Amino acid sequence: EVLIFIGENTMIDSKNCTGCGACENICPRNAIKMVYSNRGFYVPQIDEELCNNCGKCSRVCPQIDFELKNLKRPKAFAISASDEERLKSSSGGFFPTLAKYILNKNGYVVGVAWNKDWEAQHIIIDNIDDLDKLRFSKYVQAKTGDVYKKIRDLLNNNNIVLFSGTPCQNAGLLKY
Repeated sequence: EVLIFIGENTMIDSKNCTGCGACENICPRNAIKMVYSNRGFYVPQIDEELCNNCGKCSRVCPQIDFELKNLKRPKAFAISASDEERLKSSSGGFFPTLAKYILNKNGYVVGVAWNKDWEAQHIIIDNIDDLDKLRFSKYVQAKTGDVYKKIRDLLNNNNIVLFSGTPCQNAGLLKY
């Protein structure tokens, strides 16, 4: 059992850490880096020399404090992708159809692509020509890097952003 210390008095069992990367993104001193553990997952590693125990990481951690606020009567949407789109997709063409809609509105799409080292990593695209980088399910944990910071900047500049990630990454982004 490994305990990950987040903030001055907060710790989380490493088995409960989802590796969402929210703590890495929120740290104002860049004291947290997501590293690949011996169990095969990304976990936060804190540089204690850089950390000033501000507690921002513990406040943004969805495993420490997260309340899901689903709507009592959620809106429902249906998307039907073309046959051509479904043939190029791994999950029925929902994601690329929605991504094209956002990109055609001059928005940004965040999804997972393979980087030069064949690691799954979130990237941001702003044109349809790059959409193929985000196609197909990766079935491995993706690095979020500093994508939450970039999303915040885009949203603060009134841009439309579509984020595609795992439930824990979505929770991390919402807390961030």
